[in-house]
Amino acid sequence: LASPPPAVPSPGGGPPLSSSVPADSAARLAAEQEVENLSGLSPNPERDIFVVRENRTTCLMAEFAAKFIVPYDVWASNYVDLITEQADIPLSRGAEMKGKCGTNESELEISWLERAYTLKLFFLKEGHNTSRGPEAFWRLSRIQFAYDTSERTYFKDAVSPGKHTASSHRLSALVTPAGKSYECQAQQTISLISSDHQKSVQLLLSEVRIQPFDITADFVFSEGKAWDENVSCVSVALYFLEESGSHLYHNAISSLGWVVCDPCRDFNFYEFSSAVWSLHKLSLHEH
Repeated sequence: LASPPPAVPSPGGGPPLSSSVPADSAARLAAEQEVENLSGLSPNPERDIFVVRENRTTCLMAEFAAKFIVPYDVWASNYVDLITEQADIPLSRGAEMKGKCGTNESELEISWLERAYTLKLFFLKEGHNTSRGPEAFWRLSRIQFAYDTSERTYFKDAVSPGKHTASSHRLSALVTPAGKSYECQAQQTISLISSDHQKSVQLLLSEVRIQPFDITADFVFSEGKAWDENVSCVSVALYFLEESGSHLYHNAISSLGWVVCDPCRDFNFYEFSSAVWSLHKLSLHEH
């Protein structure tokens, strides 16, 4: 009997495709999910553009400039003491990427320098009760950054070089009404905790525009909920108090100091919002 035709690898990395599958059918299977790094279209060489498409329709778009500040240990000149150095790691052009879109959960994974560095962003959409009734919001719910201190481009003579992962803790960032994109030009700082002796890794984001759900036109963001460098920190806090209601309040307010734009970073949102919330509850009690 003649041997069956050999299997060939799937273009999407899935199960092998039989060589007997017509070329147009194989192309359709591969096109079910596509990822595109369009950073070359950005006029800013530090700003990257990522697109995830499923069934030939855009389901996640992200544009941002990103840099990581990573502390690591090196030997002092006496080779007895340890001192801490700092690696500044930009997200490189030409990074590899993959993504996953869902109704309420979406993911974006970006890796560069032969996967020495990998950034994973997790998004969540959920509904909450507000003063106007039930409304849906999406948010950045988790961040993971894997890095290798044996990589020599940014790490110089690290002690005990190896792989580590820095992760967010109880993150509720970029909170945005469903159906809208998040936009902020100013720099924002997000702190991550590393598996390398609990060191604090800083993620610096700027020129951000992201939409992980409900994109209605291919390669086109929906209307944005934008914060800019002239925004009033007080008005932003009041906005989130009004929009989120009690269910989202505790999650959103803890991170607002860096969720919104740079001038608000030193504003004590927790103290301010707690006072406003107390006054609000008092007014309800009086009425």
